[in-house]
Amino acid sequence: MKKSAVALGVIVVLGAAWTGGAWFTGKTAEAEYGRQIELVNQEMASINSLSQQGIDVKIENVKFERGLFSSYVSYDTVVKSLIDEQSWIFSFDGKVYHGPLPLDQVSQFNFKPVMFSTTMQMVKNDKTQTWFDATKGKNPVLSNASVGYDRRIKGDLQIAAGEFKLQGVDSSWSDVKIAYDTDKSGKGRYEYDIAKVKALFDREGLEKYADVQQNSNLNSMDIELSTLKGVNDMQPTTFPKILVGSHNINLGSLKYSYTFKDGAVPPMQFEFKNSALNYSVAQKDNFLNYSFKNNVENIDINGHALGQLQFNIQLDHLVAKAMERLIGISPSDNATLEEVGLELLQNQPHLQIAPLALTSPDGKLDLEVNIELSNADLTKVSQGKLLTLFNQLSFQMNADKKAMENIISILQQSEGKSKEESDQLAQQQVAEYVQEAVRGGAVMDSEKSISAKLILENNELKFNGNTVPEEYIGLFLMGLMMR
Repeated sequence: MKKSAVALGVIVVLGAAWTGGAWFTGKTAEAEYGRQIELVNQEMASINSLSQQGIDVKIENVKFERGLFSSYVSYDTVVKSLIDEQSWIFSFDGKVYHGPLPLDQVSQFNFKPVMFSTTMQMVKNDKTQTWFDATKGKNPVLSNASVGYDRRIKGDLQIAAGEFKLQGVDSSWSDVKIAYDTDKSGKGRYEYDIAKVKALFDREGLEKYADVQQNSNLNSMDIELSTLKGVNDMQPTTFPKILVGSHNINLGSLKYSYTFKDGAVPPMQFEFKNSALNYSVAQKDNFLNYSFKNNVENIDINGHALGQLQFNIQLDHLVAKAMERLIGISPSDNATLEEVGLELLQNQPHLQIAPLALTSPDGKLDLEVNIELSNADLTKVSQGKLLTLFNQLSFQMNADKKAMENIISILQQSEGKSKEESDQLAQQQVAEYVQEAVRGGAVMDSEKSISAKLILENNELKFNGNTVPEEYIGLFLMGLMMR
């Protein structure tokens, strides 16, 4: 037999295998696609923040017209307000390409076998025309995804740049890109990139959407965000509502600009430049440890540099079951909230703030807190031994006077005062505060800074070097509870 005939036979066999595989996975894709839609609806129904706002989101009117190598699909995403019964319908359609080698991926020289891949887009109709107008004719939403035989979903979502006007609000945004790699329930890794988002609220918009009261002097608010990039990589645990992993955000600038009625207050602008926000949660046995690390390179008020902000919080040894219950509790369910809160407190949680700091060329304001509860003997607590509640307890504050003066001066200048007048007022206010705080024993004073220190050492609580009687602690805690 000639080699050419053998080669042709091999090609025919492979083609038949591909065709048969595509036909089979077309049937599989139809069933799996239906399961994915059902999962999405279940996930949407379980999101408490939506139900608490009276919002219901569902995918409806799903159609799947199966072909040999690909199938046509369409569906509506229906958003309903349960408060005023308004609804919005966003229609999508596209193709599902059957595996194991979907044609859309083969055309891009991607030969990795998958169950199926999809390309979807928003449908232009009378209900979505507004969004096509906002994006100047571009399709507002495009998506590509593939589902592997391991049921993992990989894909990307693209939102076109646009402008949108509501009554009292003008908004605009750049192209948005989101890439994801998740399990079948949508838990996994997301990467997103947004160059710019802007929203301008006039007086009408503030009252309607920002809950600004009619007697407020605020006249307009402009919010501008630029260069936002993030990676959210959260994985499931044995607790259905608990995810572990990290979420890291880098933000070039976040700017708030305000104007006020009748010039009662000069215009104000706050800008947070080059922010890095890092959140993580880890599971150890049946407990969760949370970490929040936030760094803002510079905070500006009306163009005046306030300084660099660092705010790190560590919250450890939280009972996972209690945290899962907390996620599903309504804010109005006070009895259950108290019950869960007590369970968390009884299992030795540990809070650390290290540090909360604002640093500028004029100096530094710094706060550190360390509170770890113990597995206390309630008999001793009832006898007034309140310090047995803590394994660790410390609070330390340091503030450079020049840094305090700089903050007060900038705030005074934002109200329209001159720099000279603001500096003078700042020096006067800091001097008066320090004098009063020292007289009351609240701080220790040195030439250039003030400080305060509360620490539990050798079963004694000391404040600025002086022992605090335990009965004072009881009175203090009682006052807190009464408040």
